[in-house]
Amino acid sequence: MDTIQAVLFDLDGTVYVGDKLINGAKQAIDCVRTQEKQVAFLTNNSTKTKEQIQQKLNGLGIEAGLSSIYTSASVTVNYLVQHQIECVYCLGTDAFKSELATRGIATASDASVHCIVIGMTYDITEEDFAVVREIAQKPDSLIIACNLDLSYPDGSGSIATGCGRVVQQVEEAIQRKVDLVLGKPSKFMLEEFVRESGISYEHIMVVGDSYTSDIELAIQHGCVPVLIDQSMLQHEDCILISDIQLLPELFSLPPVLRNLKNVQNERQLIDGILDPYQNLLLDLKQVYIFGAQKLGEKLYDQCRAANIEVMGFIDNDAKKQGQTFKEKTIFALDACRKHEAIIIASTTYLGEIQKQLLEHGYLNSIPFTVLNLFNPEIFVNEPVFIDMHKDIAENKLKYISLYLLLSDEKSKDTLCKLLECRMEFNFHELEYGSENHYFEDDIVELGDQEVFIDGGGYSGDTTKAFIEKVSGNYKNIHIFEPDEQLMNIAKSELRKSPNINYHQKGLFSHDAKLSFNQTGGLDGAISSEGRYTIDVTAIDSVIKQKTTFIKLDIEGAEEHALRGAAEQLSTHRPKLAIACYHKAEDLWKLPRTVLEINPDYNLYFRHYSQSALETVLYCI
Repeated sequence: MDTIQAVLFDLDGTVYVGDKLINGAKQAIDCVRTQEKQVAFLTNNSTKTKEQIQQKLNGLGIEAGLSSIYTSASVTVNYLVQHQIECVYCLGTDAFKSELATRGIATASDASVHCIVIGMTYDITEEDFAVVREIAQKPDSLIIACNLDLSYPDGSGSIATGCGRVVQQVEEAIQRKVDLVLGKPSKFMLEEFVRESGISYEHIMVVGDSYTSDIELAIQHGCVPVLIDQSMLQHEDCILISDIQLLPELFSLPPVLRNLKNVQNERQLIDGILDPYQNLLLDLKQVYIFGAQKLGEKLYDQCRAANIEVMGFIDNDAKKQGQTFKEKTIFALDACRKHEAIIIASTTYLGEIQKQLLEHGYLNSIPFTVLNLFNPEIFVNEPVFIDMHKDIAENKLKYISLYLLLSDEKSKDTLCKLLECRMEFNFHELEYGSENHYFEDDIVELGDQEVFIDGGGYSGDTTKAFIEKVSGNYKNIHIFEPDEQLMNIAKSELRKSPNINYHQKGLFSHDAKLSFNQTGGLDGAISSEGRYTIDVTAIDSVIKQKTTFIKLDIEGAEEHALRGAAEQLSTHRPKLAIACYHKAEDLWKLPRTVLEINPDYNLYFRHYSQSALETVLYCI
């Protein structure tokens, strides 16, 4: 936002409604001026002159010079003057006709002219329709509409009919479309401001409450679009704020969000990450792999495919040291020389290992995530990292909108740190929270009558933690886990706890049979490549009682499961703790999914590892 030089405000529904100033509008406008940005007002309302609008704004405490006000009526008059049209048939208010007269444009009372201008009016007569039909039949006739807005808020508690309705009536009467529309989202109003101010489009922010007029105008011309939308759901190509009072926050965004505007594409981010590793990667012939486990095994095979010799494995687990893995010796870190190249093969402990290596002077370490960026054909990435930079490049405005939605400063700080790490892959700098995974005391308030759903029950570990948090006092628990072996472990672990319902199914948006990649571990997931078939169901299909708390950690199917719990979320409003890291876009998409179902939720983020894993979205 540092490059913004001017902010253009819509009026009706943005700054005021009827004769009432919208709460926070004056403060937002004052804040913009404090930032030394130029302020102007663009309105499609053609029922008032610029002088009348100036008087209204000044009366509401908002300073506005005539030169800062642009209306669909004023740009229509300017267009007529520029094209030397001296007489028109006008459908509009007395104020509109007065504005025409002030600029020397006469208004005819018959069909002797060749131009019709259409503004907002409630007084169209049959005589008017007869005249416009006659004019419209002339081969050189020109029909101009001030705007196509069908409605606008007028302060009466209802929505007033807009100029677009008048245009529809005229078009139906003459059996043809108007030739020209001069109000938003057409270019004329914005072009006038650019011409008079000398400020280029990319340095302009447009703030309004109408996507079809305000935001489309901004998008078409490369301005920064800010939509005031209480539902926060409908549009993804603009910054969304629920209230104009949030606008000042856009001018005090943390550096990572301000820098998002400079991100042109994913290649820019990837090149920035690869740059310090380039020489090391180009000469990579021999490596050690830090992590003698599943991911280490995968990287061993990938290194061999890339003709890179694996000299051995490194692991902090003393029980593994001295053993062999993939026919290679497992060493302690201090057995490895400082100049050796070391691939970090860990997701959960990626940042911690990265930090350990740096602190001990091993400067040639390479996170496994970097190898994928360097050679994606061979080093196939883990699912959580797929398209991570593409997501950031394509969804910059969504992340800014998300930041403004979050309900506490810790959540906002967590989001910013996650974005920094995703953009730079410096996970060793990522701070993470307590062991209170899914049950943050400052967010989740638990009682003794909870009905808890454990989606992705695994071996019962989260349910066990829940029972401990409530000291064994709860109403009911439902565990969903499709892996039979894991479900049996959960039943055994929880055999002494009452009122637990076990559902050997996956959670989804509807009942179905789906392919499943069964691993016996934490990463079993619904997948088109899975060799097993499982039953999946929707929470609303199975749970008929009121639930109070839903936890979802189901390896990328969280959005589907939320949609399958729409009845619970909209009617009973349970607390939610949702894993939001399995797909790159989960970070912004899952909050929007929740608000789409029930816009009354407050949103919080907490993070529980020094990697891209274990981010939880709490919805209360």
